[in-house]
Amino acid sequence: RYYCEKLGPLLGYISYDHYPLNANPYPYVSSTHLLNLEIVANYCKEYDLELRSFVWAKTTEAGHRAIINSNDLSFQVYANLAFGAKEIPYYTYFNYYAEGTDGCYSLIDCYTGERTAAYYWAKEVNNKVHAFEDAYLSFDWVGSMYFDPGLQCQQLSLLETALSSHDRLIDIKSNSDVLVGVFEDEDGE
Repeated sequence: RYYCEKLGPLLGYISYDHYPLNANPYPYVSSTHLLNLEIVANYCKEYDLELRSFVWAKTTEAGHRAIINSNDLSFQVYANLAFGAKEIPYYTYFNYYAEGTDGCYSLIDCYTGERTAAYYWAKEVNNKVHAFEDAYLSFDWVGSMYFDPGLQCQQLSLLETALSSHDRLIDIKSNSDVLVGVFEDEDGE
């Protein structure tokens, strides 16, 4: 709240990161990932700030699970979009690693300038998002809602301000969990 009151008016945004792919003691997704996104998104809405939210894009374990394909990035990007993020940088796009060690851990190899597999995964995700970005950026985030067909997803069950329904959403049919971002235009539609 202090940040929103003191720095928010000067900057106009909150830059936020929470990397949900964890490695220890076994690979898992942080149970508070969506809750933390919800909290920050609600502050952004309350103080009329833009949400800018990083996603984990390293191909090595550095306290977090290494990304292994484009699905790891898609999961993070779309979760951020469902909470109204307007800018989603990759951590890390380019990073240093000790020369002589095994490999690059980012989208770009810092010694060769070569694009890594992670670069192409990010490009794939970005192209999908770019397909609807004009529409997405024309709306403001109102809230998020979810559908849990009895699987008791811990991430979803922790959400505190999730919408329970929306006039324009009649039904969701799915065999797995669904997270939905709710948006409106400048006319409230």
